[in-house]
Amino acid sequence: MALRNCINCGTLFNAPHSGIRLCAQCEKEEQERFERVKTFIKENPGATALTIIKKTGVERKELYDWVRSGRIDVAGMDGLGLTCESCGTPIDSGRLCTECGLRMQEDARRALGSKSPGQRTQKDDERRGGGFYVRNSVLRRRRRD
Repeated sequence: MALRNCINCGTLFNAPHSGIRLCAQCEKEEQERFERVKTFIKENPGATALTIIKKTGVERKELYDWVRSGRIDVAGMDGLGLTCESCGTPIDSGRLCTECGLRMQEDARRALGSKSPGQRTQKDDERRGGGFYVRNSVLRRRRRD
């Protein structure tokens, strides 16, 4: 546990892990606003982002954060104006369009040197062999002595 300052009100609070950014009171208030927006969207499925902001009283940034994090699904909502952070293509949710997301996955695979599904390395064989992996590590230690 760590002491943190609430990003909303600045109150010092005890956070159970690093992902907690709001104190209990601000978290409760945010959850109430979230439920209000969620209910409004259910009752008014064709509402625009501007209408949601005006009728529920939430801030635009907060609504966008919920959409980007995937807490609210707004497929088909007009006037949201979300764009892919990589190429600028209009998107409904998240941070990246499908193409950029796939490209980033492939770039990460190449950078990490991952292998194709059917390809095995010697280290994979050693791990699967059970005793071989242990035996090889013991032999390596003995060679160093």
